[in-house]
Amino acid sequence: MYFLDSQEEWENIHTSDLWVYNKLFLSRVLGYTCGPIGSSVPKPDFYIVRPMMNMLGMGRYARKEWIYKYTDQYHPGEFWCEIFHGPHLSVDFRDKKSELVVLGTREPFSPLYKWEKWERMDQEVTFPEILNDLVGSYEYINCEFIGNRLIEVHFRQNPDFRYGNTVAIPVWKDENAPIDKNYNYIKDEDYLRTGFYIDWRDSNPVKSSDLTNQESKMGKPADRDVNYMYNMWGTTSLISDYNSTEVIKEKKMLREIANDDKTPKKHDFEVQNELHEKIRNDEDYDDWSYGTEPSWGHKW
Repeated sequence: MYFLDSQEEWENIHTSDLWVYNKLFLSRVLGYTCGPIGSSVPKPDFYIVRPMMNMLGMGRYARKEWIYKYTDQYHPGEFWCEIFHGPHLSVDFRDKKSELVVLGTREPFSPLYKWEKWERMDQEVTFPEILNDLVGSYEYINCEFIGNRLIEVHFRQNPDFRYGNTVAIPVWKDENAPIDKNYNYIKDEDYLRTGFYIDWRDSNPVKSSDLTNQESKMGKPADRDVNYMYNMWGTTSLISDYNSTEVIKEKKMLREIANDDKTPKKHDFEVQNELHEKIRNDEDYDDWSYGTEPSWGHKW
């Protein structure tokens, strides 16, 4: 089940399994070099500093810090940990079998929360042995790995792929979203993210949607050859998209000036002649300096 509400997710955690959500406890049990704020690092180096528990996700307040020795300057609710390298995977396990595996990519110097792209991978990942003895019963368990090192666990599915999509490209508040006709834009606000570009979607995603069952019902994603669709029907969207997908369209300029250098000039000279003659023949007309040029089609 997709637990999109942190309160709902929290209430479904068995009390004996709460240690899993504490990233410091998890890291210590896994044997990583780590410690709470107030403990000293073993050597001067870069370390990951982040909250011990973060139900809101999105990498809030996680960052790399150069620490010489002491850590007293950081928030007491945080912890430090050695830095891992390698592919960053988010894996949904169902009955201990990997059902959804997505790979995250990010620019080297971007903030840790600021992902460039998530893409579904066709691979299997082994269920972590450390989670074999959980007391609670959870249909889905989401795990995040960096270079095969387990770093986070959630008793829910990955919500970013609840639309049946295979690609999720985040759009951030400090950026202008590029228009890409090969993807659809959906508004999905969370932290500093405004939404996603996705390749296709379930037209009616629900909170408890089962991705596997949806795929079996829906079949393969619709063929979105946008060039063919536009040439054939004059649109780049499917009929099932309307009222379910927010498609970003090219911006149009609202202008209040007509007949300038950006607007083709259109004249009906015969109508103009008729209007000018009525003005001149009016008994109240006394501005003889106006309209002294010859009418269209007539000489001076």
